[in-house]
Amino acid sequence: MDDRAPGDALDAVAASEEMRAEEDTGRVAHPRRRLVIGIAAVALLAVLGGVAAVVVPSLTQPRDEESTQRVHTATDVVSRGDIAERVRTAGKLGYGNSRPLRSTLTGTVTSVPAVGTVIGRGEELFRIDDQPVALLFGVLPAWRGFSTGMSNGRDVRQFEENLRDLGLSSPGFGRGSVRPVPSR
Repeated sequence: MDDRAPGDALDAVAASEEMRAEEDTGRVAHPRRRLVIGIAAVALLAVLGGVAAVVVPSLTQPRDEESTQRVHTATDVVSRGDIAERVRTAGKLGYGNSRPLRSTLTGTVTSVPAVGTVIGRGEELFRIDDQPVALLFGVLPAWRGFSTGMSNGRDVRQFEENLRDLGLSSPGFGRGSVRPVPSR
């Protein structure tokens, strides 16, 4: 028999189990430590990849000031007064779409104005058989000849409005009384 007391044997078993538990903990702790380090490394790489995806493209693109020109605008009060300054600028102005010019007159076109010429109401638009054709405004074409005392119609009204705007209307304006346009 053993001279140890029964309580001593239990203490020895407990001590032995504690030593085994410490050894097991040491063995298990090492793989767990590797797992934690691996997860931390993957997380760190993911964060660095995200930062690189945001930062690198912004470094390669030009700044806003370089990529677009800014237009400075302002508002001001408009008032009437004398012109104090003049500025000449080259350019081309236009209004609306251009369209071909047609005429129902017979004959040969013998003269046309230079490109870019501005023609006003009553001015020479072109010449047919060396006779001037004046520009009149309106939606209706001159589809019939005009003469004093002719019957009223929308075309006569349009013609009389053009004569009035040119300062050439007769006192009976609006009643179908047309006065011939004096030659210039």
